[in-house]
Amino acid sequence: MDFPWQLFREALETGEEYLPRLKEGIRKVGLLFQEGKEGEAVYMFNQLLDGFEWLASVVDSFDLALKEGEIVAPADSKIEGAIKSFRTRLKELHDALENTDYVLIGDLLTYEFVPLMEEWENLVLTTGRNLPAII
Repeated sequence: MDFPWQLFREALETGEEYLPRLKEGIRKVGLLFQEGKEGEAVYMFNQLLDGFEWLASVVDSFDLALKEGEIVAPADSKIEGAIKSFRTRLKELHDALENTDYVLIGDLLTYEFVPLMEEWENLVLTTGRNLPAII
């Protein structure tokens, strides 16, 4: 099976517009949890789930592209670390949700996911600009 370049390119293009909005939503929801406004935070968090699902598919695409040698991470690239970090943080967020630990959810969103979204914004922009036009 050939690597799905068209889908990968479309995800990168979408990411350029979508990731800043997702990051801002994460920031707002994290702040609501930290302020103890759980009802509003949970409602808004449910809206973020589609964004997390979308980003997980982008992360999986990066992982597949690296494993299949379709893209090569430059020596100074942080792609592999960003993939691992996203999956680790997502697991921590899942655990905090299962335990209804709103303080931890707020902290994870604010102090872990916001910087992670900034890292993914940079990776998506850099990767999209460095893909050959023929792919």
